[in-house]
Amino acid sequence: YTSSLSYFERALEIDPSNVDARYNAALSHLRLGQKWRAQNDLKKSYHHFKRGEEQAKKLIALDEKYPNALR
Repeated sequence: YTSSLSYFERALEIDPSNVDARYNAALSHLRLGQKWRAQNDLKKSYHHFKRGEEQAKKLIALDEKYPNALR
């Protein structure tokens, strides 16, 4: 997950509103045990929602897969 995270972070440097990169960065942080970083990424993704419904479904699925991990 560490190597993929570097790609997502680079994509976010180019476009901080890239919700897909933010979501995948959050998932990578979560799988690396970095809960606080995953939470931060998800908060930022809410701020940058452009395709709200699609992204909301992804975040709900993430929360269902990892209960209480993001709270």
